[in-house]
Amino acid sequence: MNNNDSFGRKVENFLTGKGFYIVLLACVCVIGISAWSLINAGVFSTDDSPVIDIDAPDVGNNSVNNVKDKINSTIIEDDENDVSVNGTEDDISSVNSSNEEEDTVETAAELTFVKPLEGEVSYGYSPDELIFNPTMSDWRVHTGIDFLADEGAEVCAVADGTVKEIYTDDLMGTTMVIDHGNGIVSIYSNLAEETAVMSGETVKAGDVIGNVGNTAIGESKQESHLHFSMKKDDEYCDPFEYIPQ
Repeated sequence: MNNNDSFGRKVENFLTGKGFYIVLLACVCVIGISAWSLINAGVFSTDDSPVIDIDAPDVGNNSVNNVKDKINSTIIEDDENDVSVNGTEDDISSVNSSNEEEDTVETAAELTFVKPLEGEVSYGYSPDELIFNPTMSDWRVHTGIDFLADEGAEVCAVADGTVKEIYTDDLMGTTMVIDHGNGIVSIYSNLAEETAVMSGETVKAGDVIGNVGNTAIGESKQESHLHFSMKKDDEYCDPFEYIPQ
């Protein structure tokens, strides 16, 4: 009993003495060192989310270059297609334009022009320089050619065509317009009131279409004549560019 009491007193003295706290501090140090070692070793992670390692795909230089090559190839193909389409449209436009020009040249070449009648020229084509008009007593341009001819002389179509219209002009009298195609028309003025053809009829070069009259009030003081003019694309032109002189 005495030995037990002595051991108990020793334990009690240890717990209430400094030795107990020294042992407790040593245990805390051991636990802290162990925990730090485990964290450094990767056993524990301070991040709340799990760490998952995923192998990234290999996107080396070769792969990147292959992708770039495909993209560039696609762009080049698109550009080539665009150029091809544009080139096709230009080619079609060029062919159409060329065909139209050829048709115009061929049609003009097929036309044979003759004089509307045989006679001397009293007044020539003068679209820019003013000419004195004895009937009107003034100076004015002259957009046609006056062929001297007796009243009643036959007037002929200068080329194949269709009679477009026949009308009475206030100054130039009975007038006939013949359409020869491709924007070319011939105009016969100072005709007799009665004509040999009607509007809408088809005529050939040299066909008689009427006679010289005395219906042009604006040129009534001149010698008997046919006032003849021509237009290309609605613009007056020199008739001698088409008919023989």
